[in-house]
Amino acid sequence: MESTPDGVVIGIADVYVEVRKLAASVGTLTDSAKATTDHETRLRALERWRYALPGSLFLAAGALAAQFLKK
Repeated sequence: MESTPDGVVIGIADVYVEVRKLAASVGTLTDSAKATTDHETRLRALERWRYALPGSLFLAAGALAAQFLKK
């Protein structure tokens, strides 16, 4: 290997090791992104249920009241 004027030498093996570490980090981020997406999907489903429930109860009570008033 040749030395540089600053005395810093980076070999191909060093580059390879760092690229492998980077690939592992990216894989971890990808898995984390999938988990986050799944978590967000679950939260949105719960929120839809939570916000739809009061309206459904109100409509059901109205329909029940209309049935009793009709008779």
